[in-house]
Amino acid sequence: MNAHGPGIPPREASRIELRHLCETDEALYCSLYTDPETMAFVSPPLSAELAIRNFHEVLHPEDSGHGVFIVLEKATGAAIGLCGWHSSNARKRQLEIGILLNARGRSRRYSKEAITAVVDRAFAALPIDTVWVQYQRANSAADRLFVGLGMQLHGIEAGKRAQPTRVVRSICRSMWRCI
Repeated sequence: MNAHGPGIPPREASRIELRHLCETDEALYCSLYTDPETMAFVSPPLSAELAIRNFHEVLHPEDSGHGVFIVLEKATGAAIGLCGWHSSNARKRQLEIGILLNARGRSRRYSKEAITAVVDRAFAALPIDTVWVQYQRANSAADRLFVGLGMQLHGIEAGKRAQPTRVVRSICRSMWRCI
């Protein structure tokens, strides 16, 4: 079996690579979560103290249910952001994914490659059928990204109970293999 799972060919992300979050990544993690520009479409920026506490909680994925990866620019080796998943819903076989890139990563449009790599890893490593993402309706860049990756309106978003300020999109394993 390859690192991407049975029958899943590895995709080559030509400009980025992912590596697991480690203790030396605290400064990057905190800089992303405390930066008002980076957090503009996510939530209010965290305080430095809360960012440090959160970093230590997600540093050990076996304890937190998180899978956090550093996004590295291949050409320079520079760490440009984070992507990964949050605690999964094992009963429903679903997993929430997310991404935060610094200004350099956003300006070079690395989001699609990073999200593709993390979804490939999630489907290969975990017993899930669906990945989903949520973002603010005002974030047109996120909407273009996730629509372009084939994600469809999910669950309550497609129905009448959708939150007016959030969009929730998802894609199932069988559809992901088709993109």
